[in-house]
Amino acid sequence: MRLKTCGHPVARRLHEGAAAGRVCCAEARGRGKQAAPTKEDDFVDNLFIANTHDYILCFSSKGQVYWIKVYDVPQGGRTSRGKPIVNLLPLEEGEKINAILPVKEFSDDQFIFLPLPRVR
Repeated sequence: MRLKTCGHPVARRLHEGAAAGRVCCAEARGRGKQAAPTKEDDFVDNLFIANTHDYILCFSSKGQVYWIKVYDVPQGGRTSRGKPIVNLLPLEEGEKINAILPVKEFSDDQFIFLPLPRVR
């Protein structure tokens, strides 16, 4: 799964990344495979591996935490742009996602600690 700076998440099957027995492009003297197209100011910000039944916690600029199941993120190929995250989560106007955290399961003995600046 990758999340680009423009907020377009894309899920991909793990085995599509590298086939068994494929020669590395440096050894083959070839061009290699084309990666996801990016705009000039856009790049892949987060890349992580998650199973379809895992959760993704999305922390917003307004202090809200949203969650989404990985299987709800549209699948795409390596050249897919993805779908805007505002179409996947109920974000308010002007709100954006600042951080994401993949979680396999929620348990009583694990916590997330987020230090925030003091607001007056």
